[in-house]
Amino acid sequence: MYQLLVPVDRNEGRAEAQVEALVGAPYEVDEIVARVLHVVEDVDTPFSGGGPDYADAMEEEVALDGVPGTVATVAEQLRGAGIETTVHETRGVPTDAILDVVEARDVDAVAIGCRRRTPVGKVVFGSVAQEVIRRSECPILVAPR
Repeated sequence: MYQLLVPVDRNEGRAEAQVEALVGAPYEVDEIVARVLHVVEDVDTPFSGGGPDYADAMEEEVALDGVPGTVATVAEQLRGAGIETTVHETRGVPTDAILDVVEARDVDAVAIGCRRRTPVGKVVFGSVAQEVIRRSECPILVAPR
């Protein structure tokens, strides 16, 4: 079986683009497994006055927020298209977490969504998709929104 990792965040447009790219790709759906992944980013204290209590409260708030609806939507749509799908959640820095799952699960390719940003925007805000493309040793399917 060909294993595709599908990292999904809260952005509905990117999630839709990922589903469209996977459902429209030229392969037999019974030959692949899609591993839908959501990464919960660890919370750093934004200022030294916050301390550990502030960070704990923020992490608890993030945990209560749960897995975003985009994850369930992507999984349901892929299953509806006949693609075997599993859902996974992990914590950490998104790029590092995605690449760790690629290595740990022996993933064959990553189907990642991206947004259009100016070069300056990429420098200022960073880009998980760009970092995954740059650092991954497996093929990447980019689904632009």
